[in-house]
Amino acid sequence: MIKLTDTHAILLSTASQRDNGSVLPLPDTIKASGGTSKALAGAVSLTRTALHMMHLGL
Repeated sequence: MIKLTDTHAILLSTASQRDNGSVLPLPDTIKASGGTSKALAGAVSLTRTALHMMHLGL
């Protein structure tokens, strides 16, 4: 099971509610910082992992 941080969950939830699926611009609840860059990179990595697992049927 993939575990999301609160920041990851907010980013992905916001993106899923947008017509274009983009995480940018950031939601008002998240401030742009070095930590946000790490969270974005982590979200991309988690998304790739989840898509790969779905492709494999896991």
